[in-house]
Amino acid sequence: MNSLEMSLSGVGFSYGKREVFQNISMTAQAGDIIGILGNNGCGKTTLLKVIGGFLRPKSGIISIIPLQKGVKFSGLLETPHMWENMTGLENLIYYLRHDFEESRAKNLAERFHLADALSKSVKNYSLGMKQKLALIIAFMSSAPVMLLDEPTSSLDQDSIETFFELVSEEAKSGRIIIMVTHIIFELDRYCNRIYLMSQGGLESWEEKFKDQVAELIRFEFETEEGRDKALKLLTVKEVIDVRNREIVLSPTDESVGRIVERISKCGICGVSKIRKTLRDIYREENG
Repeated sequence: MNSLEMSLSGVGFSYGKREVFQNISMTAQAGDIIGILGNNGCGKTTLLKVIGGFLRPKSGIISIIPLQKGVKFSGLLETPHMWENMTGLENLIYYLRHDFEESRAKNLAERFHLADALSKSVKNYSLGMKQKLALIIAFMSSAPVMLLDEPTSSLDQDSIETFFELVSEEAKSGRIIIMVTHIIFELDRYCNRIYLMSQGGLESWEEKFKDQVAELIRFEFETEEGRDKALKLLTVKEVIDVRNREIVLSPTDESVGRIVERISKCGICGVSKIRKTLRDIYREENG
């Protein structure tokens, strides 16, 4: 699987006369965790369905090299469907078939705190439990490409951390993971490549905003009172974020030394440089 490559070339899709997207091109290699960000209704879920073969593209080519026998894609698209009258374990066996391994299933269930529920009927599961079961199926599948649409939407915080631990493990094993999510920190923290979907197209986030990825200055203060005093001495344009006893500033024509002089009596206890995050840029772009 380590030589795995996937490519989209000029892919387009329409519902009747309504064009959803056009000329989508993207490449991915084994180990890639690709994030797709965009507003509601821009076509992110539809794109995943086209990639996975659930919808036929109106144009373009989707290819996987080397050619894979059997199931090429696993994942979670929209609300997970399970057989309500079967137990969680029976659902795993049914959906995974030859990929089912009891020890692996139990290990994943324990990591998601779902082990005690595997013997229970799925009709008694909450939406979050069904989400975990669907993710276990996706992680256990031997399909080389994982497609995940808002995979953490019904998960508690512990399960979100477990999910991303597993995503990292699967990427290291040589799978390609393509994920759609509205939670910005997830993309910024875990994805090695990020795309923005808008106006019917897909654009590399890094390329679109490469001129905005600049260094920021973080000031830490001894007290929140000192932080608030410093805020009054800074302009709105300079301040990017306020976090607990910290203020994050955007670089200006004024030197860091001059800024320190201006707020020196506010109890500064630390000054450091950080990189502007995806969240910072997205907030600036969307007000």
